[in-house]
This record gives sequence, structure tokens and C-alpha cells, in this order.
Amino acid sequence: MGSTFLYVPEAENIVLNNVELIELKGEFSRTEVSMDYTNNNIPIFNLSVFPTPNEDDNGIESFTASNEKRIRFRGVEGVYTEDDTYQMLLWDEQGLRYSLMIMDADLSVNQVKQFVNKMKYVP
Repeated sequence: MGSTFLYVPEAENIVLNNVELIELKGEFSRTEVSMDYTNNNIPIFNLSVFPTPNEDDNGIESFTASNEKRIRFRGVEGVYTEDDTYQMLLWDEQGLRYSLMIMDADLSVNQVKQFVNKMKYVP
């Protein structure tokens, strides 16, 4: 991706199970890093990182759907989305967009924020 990025370090039973570099073409042309995390071999969340899209001149501030709310973590404003089928955190930080898709329905947004607040840069 041309720059260092943040990831959630492993802790207790939280394991970085898979890392994938994805080259998207067409409308969403970009390079994306996708990281799958598990707890006791059960998927709990996926963290994707990619350059902040150029068309998002207003950044995260332009997201305003009824199932989205603004939250603050890591010293930046992000968006938390929740509906019947998924939960997601989305934020921009230092030119990169982070998308964390929660896969474990028992995982609360506050627990996820704790993971996010402990993120470190890839060495």
C-alpha cells in the first residue's frame, strides 16, 4: 500500500488468523489489506485497510444513514453502523480508511473500541 498501517495486535484468545492483500479493479480500484481475527478459532471481526478514497472529500463526515452514528475513538471521529445483519466501525486515519466488520454478535461496540484503541503500526 505504500505506507505503514495499523493492526490489532494479538492478545489473550484474540488471534490474527489470516492476512490477505487484495487488488481491486474497476470502480473500487485500490489495494486493500484484509485481516481476519478469531477467538478460540471462531471469527470475531475483520479489519480492512485501504487508502482513503479521493471522492470522499468530506471523509467520514459524509456518512449519515439512519442506522449510523458518529463515535469517537483513537482521537478521531468515526462511524458505527448497526442493523439486523451486521455491525461495523469505519474511520479515516493518516490517509487510510479502516473498516472493522464485527462478526461475533456477542461482541459489543465498547469491546471493539478497546481493541481499536490498542492498535499498533505494522513493524
